[in-house]
Amino acid sequence: MIDGRVRVSQHAAQEFVKDFGGTIEQALSRIGHNIRKATRVSEVIGIDGKAGTLYAYGGTCYIVRHDGNTPVVVTVYKTEPVVVVIRDKVREMLMRELRRIERKEREITRRVAIEKAEIAVEIAQVNLRMVRSRSASVKTACQARINALNAAITELDAELSAVIGDKRAVAKTVAAYI
Repeated sequence: MIDGRVRVSQHAAQEFVKDFGGTIEQALSRIGHNIRKATRVSEVIGIDGKAGTLYAYGGTCYIVRHDGNTPVVVTVYKTEPVVVVIRDKVREMLMRELRRIERKEREITRRVAIEKAEIAVEIAQVNLRMVRSRSASVKTACQARINALNAAITELDAELSAVIGDKRAVAKTVAAYI
């Protein structure tokens, strides 16, 4: 992402108009707006042998070179059509990752449910002991144990929430490639 002032070359504006339509003034505005949202892809060497940085955003590629401290958009072009073989490989890799995290989510959900049930049984036993006891120290110890068990339940819930969040992030990534 580029912040601050950006210059747009006349060639870049003309290429934008040729590929996307509009006027030169609209092209200058749209390039300036979009380059701030663009993602840096890689350093590239142009046909003229000069180095630049390739940015991409919204189906458009931008080549940026620096003139002193000022970035200059020197050319603009539509992104190349996706090579189906590569797209399919990336999609399959992402789907494998999604399936892996779904398995992990199922395993952790099951384990958390079992551990929470075991903790609930222990809380009930400790609570029964606390009610039956006449000793203040036993009641205090029982309450401390119940508090510790409740904290363990909170940790289990947090662990499950983290896995669910990871799954959500991977699913959104997969959606971007579908």
